[in-house]
Amino acid sequence: MSEPEAASADPLTAASMTIAWTIVGNKPFYPLYVWWLIDKDAAIVSLWTVVATPFFLALPFLARRSGFAARIGLVVVGLADTAFASLMLGAGTGAVFFFFPCLMLAGLCFARAEKWPARALAALGFIAFAFLAKFGGAGVHGWTTSEAKTLADLNLYCAIALSAFIALRFSDVPRSTSPLEA
Repeated sequence: MSEPEAASADPLTAASMTIAWTIVGNKPFYPLYVWWLIDKDAAIVSLWTVVATPFFLALPFLARRSGFAARIGLVVVGLADTAFASLMLGAGTGAVFFFFPCLMLAGLCFARAEKWPARALAALGFIAFAFLAKFGGAGVHGWTTSEAKTLADLNLYCAIALSAFIALRFSDVPRSTSPLEA
């Protein structure tokens, strides 16, 4: 079986790319939520959160060549996107909550035989979360206490919704030794 065929036959990669497509489809709506909940100026600041969209969009195309690379890419892009959004929006906005779905992906995107990439990415995600939760700063916008709480509530809800979707999507994926043994 060729590598592109193997990637498409791999249930872990298929589940991972479903998550990537879901993120791509939802990214543009976040600034609209912020506009609705706060105001136009806040929505303009929240446009920083869509910067990573092209990277998520590239992952399904990478999966055609290497499912393993695409699965690593999903976690890495998710971690980088969350770190960047946390720095842009500030620690008080709860953008760091998105590290939790990233940690779930680090554990679920890989077969048992791929435990070292999973462990390394989970450790990286935890370190990034701990650092940015403590030293993330105020971001590029001076949020009022009310605005920061509104964003933290939105981000918590969105991170939990994404986590639930990840759990549901991966719930029927076999946890085999190899991603191709399903």
